[in-house]
Amino acid sequence: MKNVSLKKTLRTVRVAVVQMASRESREENLRRADKFVSTAAAQGARVVILPELFADPYFPQRMDYARYELSEVIPGEVSGALASMAARSKVVLVGGVYERAAEGLWFNAALVLSPRGEILGKYRKVHIPHGPGYEEKFYFSPGDLGFPVISTPEVKVGVGICFDQWFPEVGRALGLGGAELAVFPTAIGNEPAADPGFSTHEAWKTACRAQAIYNQIFVAAINRTGQEELLKFYGRSFICDPWGRVLVEAGEDDEGAFVADCDLDIIHESRALFHFYRDRRPDSYGSLAKLSPA
Repeated sequence: MKNVSLKKTLRTVRVAVVQMASRESREENLRRADKFVSTAAAQGARVVILPELFADPYFPQRMDYARYELSEVIPGEVSGALASMAARSKVVLVGGVYERAAEGLWFNAALVLSPRGEILGKYRKVHIPHGPGYEEKFYFSPGDLGFPVISTPEVKVGVGICFDQWFPEVGRALGLGGAELAVFPTAIGNEPAADPGFSTHEAWKTACRAQAIYNQIFVAAINRTGQEELLKFYGRSFICDPWGRVLVEAGEDDEGAFVADCDLDIIHESRALFHFYRDRRPDSYGSLAKLSPA
């Protein structure tokens, strides 16, 4: 039998994840983010992703009415800064915004911006955690935009935010929607309620790699680093390919732009070998759409 070679389209996109520690000053955080985005662009990155809610310290660690004032109507201070960063560095940029959609209605959102600074799409975090150190239900409503896949000049991007990455349905929705790269801007650290010395790092990394493998897409997981109030963020931002192979990974305390070349042909190759989409049985999955099995 003659060997059949898979056709190469030679589509490679250079992606950068920005890992940074937060300062108390929003102005300082925006300035430093701009510097890291510029550094990524200088290394040839065409797509750059910032951590969750990067412009401020991770404020949902405790409930405080005054922190509602960090929110903004889009366009606003943070979204405007993101547009300027994208246009200045001529990159596709993903960055988080605490969105005030109406008085009393707030979302944990991420914007995808073009190299001209235009908003190409928006995602609102769907899965909202609530517990020690992560009091997010006090600040955010569950997202109401579904799981859009956003076409950019470089790659089709799907976005989930932090807690979303633990739900297999998110990656599958993005994969079915045509995403080639799923990005998970994140703020995750050692749990304040856990046993001393316990870390969720390995579980987090495994969950994100599983999203890549199950859905045969590239995944970028972007965390912050440093100590903030109750949480010590463990960094370790990374990019992996559709086989779950880690292409680049930051250290726990590293700050900067971490770059990897993503060969999009691997998506085609992996789907030709493992037929997850062909062999799905959506007619058998009715119970998955119910909150309770009863």
